[in-house]
Amino acid sequence: ARGRGELIRMIFAVAGEEFEDERITQEEWPALKPRLFGCNPWEELLIDEAVESVNDSIAAAVKWFLEKDEEEKEKLKKEYAETAVVKLVEYLRLRMKDGKNGYIVGDKLSLADLTVFNFIDLMKSTGNAWFDDHDDVMRHYELVKSNPKIAKWLEIRPPQTQ
Repeated sequence: ARGRGELIRMIFAVAGEEFEDERITQEEWPALKPRLFGCNPWEELLIDEAVESVNDSIAAAVKWFLEKDEEEKEKLKKEYAETAVVKLVEYLRLRMKDGKNGYIVGDKLSLADLTVFNFIDLMKSTGNAWFDDHDDVMRHYELVKSNPKIAKWLEIRPPQTQ
C-alpha cells in the first residue's frame, strides 16, 4: 500500500535521492510506531492540538524573525510577545491543568511536550526569554529537559548555527 509514506517517496524521486523503500504491514506498525502520540483517540487529538498551537506561534514569530529593518523588527517582536506568547502560555496552562505528572497530555512524555520544549528552547537560544517569567511553563520545560534521553541528546547535539 502507498499510504502516508508515498508523499516522501515522491519527494525523494523528484530530488533524485536514492532510498530504501521498506514497506511494513499494518500488523507490524504498532511495534514500530513511536509511543509519543497518546494512548487513545482523545489524547491523540489533544496532542495534535498542542502541536498546532505551537505551529501557530512559530508562524507568528516568522514575521519578526525575518524582518530586516531593525526598528520594524523590534516593533513586531513586541507585538509578538504581547499577543502570540500570551496566547500560547494561556493555552499551555489550560492543557497542563488536565495533564498529569507535569505533562501537557496524559501522564507521560508525548509529542506535545517535545514540541513545546523544542520551541521554548529555540526561543531561549535566540536570546528571547519570553517564557522565563511563567513558572508553570518553565517547570514543564525543565521536566522535559530532565528526561534522561532528552538530557543525553542535549549534551551531544551539535551547536546551533545561524
